[in-house]
Amino acid sequence: FDAQRIIAGQPGQLDLSQLPLGHIGSTIPEQCREGMAWRWGEIEFEVIHPDNSPQDSDNNSSCVMTIRFGQQTVLLAGDIEAEVETKLLRKNQLPLNINLLVAPHHGSISSSTKRFVAAINPQHVVYSAGFNHHFGHPHPTVVQRYALVSAQQWSTGTSGALSFLWQDKANVMVSRARDSVQGYWHEPLPAEL
Repeated sequence: FDAQRIIAGQPGQLDLSQLPLGHIGSTIPEQCREGMAWRWGEIEFEVIHPDNSPQDSDNNSSCVMTIRFGQQTVLLAGDIEAEVETKLLRKNQLPLNINLLVAPHHGSISSSTKRFVAAINPQHVVYSAGFNHHFGHPHPTVVQRYALVSAQQWSTGTSGALSFLWQDKANVMVSRARDSVQGYWHEPLPAEL
């Protein structure tokens, strides 16, 4: 698709030269900011972080966004750390009882504090992580925190791409790419070897 607008936590660090020509046109990346909001059909998007104050780390410059469709709420938390989680809680900007959370900072121990997890109480949490990655995301302490609120937990490192399809508020179908994509490396070895 051709991007009409690109927003990022650190737009100056994006290297758009790697994208095929024509996909961004003359689009210039812009800084995401608290309060940005738009609709796409019936879907509502809202940026709730960063605000205008300087951030202490690159991670805390991440765009944090809510996506709402009907009664479903998704929270994309970027790479924020505990400091920003606390700020968002203090400002009452976080949606409560969300349907799906993409875990802050891949499930790192530097985020997903007890207060944050208890407040948003997600039904599902996704850790964007690589298989056998050297950082070892998600951290076992973080996994335990989400288990305490009975969140169903998913990792792209073990599941591959994940798709969520809601039939209604309570019923969601989750598809894991690793369940449907089979390569030759998944086939068992012949018995004679």
